[in-house]
Amino acid sequence: MQSKINPPEKLIVLLSMLYMSLFFASITVAYKIVAFGHELYCASILIFPLLFPLSDALAEIYGPRIAKSIIWYTIICEAVFVSLTNIAIHLPSPPNFHHQAEYNFLIGGYVHVLVANVTALLVSFYLNVILLNKWRSLLKGKYFYLRSLGATAVGEISYTIITNIIAYFGILSWSEISNIIISDYIVKLIYSAIIAYPAAMFVSYIKIKYSRGSYSSKFNPFSYSAINKVTDLTNFAKNKIFKSIGPLIDKSAK
Repeated sequence: MQSKINPPEKLIVLLSMLYMSLFFASITVAYKIVAFGHELYCASILIFPLLFPLSDALAEIYGPRIAKSIIWYTIICEAVFVSLTNIAIHLPSPPNFHHQAEYNFLIGGYVHVLVANVTALLVSFYLNVILLNKWRSLLKGKYFYLRSLGATAVGEISYTIITNIIAYFGILSWSEISNIIISDYIVKLIYSAIIAYPAAMFVSYIKIKYSRGSYSSKFNPFSYSAINKVTDLTNFAKNKIFKSIGPLIDKSAK
């Protein structure tokens, strides 16, 4: 049976503000292309993947309804941001202002990003939250790290494909867009496997500290029990191995 937790209200405010900060930081550098060797990447590749484990943490702690609400609020806030900045850059400038073209390129491109994000956020983050919650029910609240990583992998591929095609259509060639999609996704997947662990640690800490009826708030993230609790890889592997070789052992014994 899954234990109920009662986290403080100020925590959701902090997590939501952090979520918005990461989101707007990522769209600010959306058109910055980074080249490592022959591979092309979007500069937001180091920022945006942080949103998925954060969204998973919100869904795990506060429930899928809150996580889905934040997706909608993010879209509304982005629409307000894009509208106001686009109005602002078209206000009259003095004759000695020579940077209008840069503003038109950068902020004018946010409309493209908004269209891409409205579609991609609804598809990818909804998939992420739905899969995380579905697997939570099936696995009785265990294996958050694995559930988060699996849901993120599905959400990331859908988001990467949708946003890059819409955002760079008419700006880059199809081969360059394909290069960015493949390169971005591979790096995001590796990056997500790393950053999902601190998120899982945080979720475990909140569950232990704010579980109803719990009087213990001690949590050492580097202890063996904490690591095993977060990943559950040991028990997961044992169960899989036992189910695979158990029947074989029974047959050989007979």
